Amino acid sequence: MSYNRCFQLLNLLRFDNKDTRPQRRETDKLAPRIELLNLHLSNLQRYYVPGANLTVDEQLIPFRGRCPIIQYIPSKPAKYGLKLFWICNCIR
Repeated sequence: MSYNRCFQLLNLLRFDNKDTRPQRRETDKLAPRIELLNLHLSNLQRYYVPGANLTVDEQLIPFRGRCPIIQYIPSKPAKYGLKLFWICNCIR
């Protein structure tokens, strides 16, 4: 599949109702993607059983585009980006 065709298909892909999005967006910045995210989280909870040794880590993914959840952290090398939290399982 060519890059342009893939980009066209991604632009047409929708996971929510556009009619109710403005009301939901007033309280939730991730309104267009929240149903897909909740489905993914429910599957993670169902199929992933963490071990006894867990570590929480955070990561800033550099991003300078327009996004409502961008964070500014002046102490990081890339000052603007998406902040993610990871939970890591240590297997022994």
